[in-house]
Amino acid sequence: AARVGVLYPPLGLCYLTSYIKKDGHEVKLIDCEAERYLVEDIIKEIRSFRPDAVGIRCVSPEWMVIKKIVREIRKEDESIAIILGGSHITNVRVQAFDDIDFDFGLCGESEISASLLINSLHDSASWADIPNLMFRKNGVIKENPPPDTVEDIDTIEFPDRSVLDRKAYL
Repeated sequence: AARVGVLYPPLGLCYLTSYIKKDGHEVKLIDCEAERYLVEDIIKEIRSFRPDAVGIRCVSPEWMVIKKIVREIRKEDESIAIILGGSHITNVRVQAFDDIDFDFGLCGESEISASLLINSLHDSASWADIPNLMFRKNGVIKENPPPDTVEDIDTIEFPDRSVLDRKAYL
């Protein structure tokens, strides 16, 4: 994304991190724009961290770079589950599967859905029950309905900003 003088922390990713860490998973969040990462830097982090899954926030102006990142992750380790989310995936939905070889798409508000997915990465039978999830099953793309509305906002986790290098946003 172009720099316009202000860089905002990825608050949505901090919310996702809270939910995933709450379930006991280790999370490493990299804000590639703030940390000025290139594709090669991302692959080095993957080699070092050795994740089961990589989530990528997708906005339409960055789609071509995201395609390259996904290709490089696949070359590095085909066993890593690649999860795409963000406004681009929410808007183009299943059409994104025609363009990139990724495993899962999360649409809209997906904090709880992301947590459920991480907990069931190796249990494809449960994927049909995860709201806002898109995935391939037997060559067919499935798209699950959205979740119920959160009735009590006090049940929403606070964003975990501890995973960010705060100096990058000053």
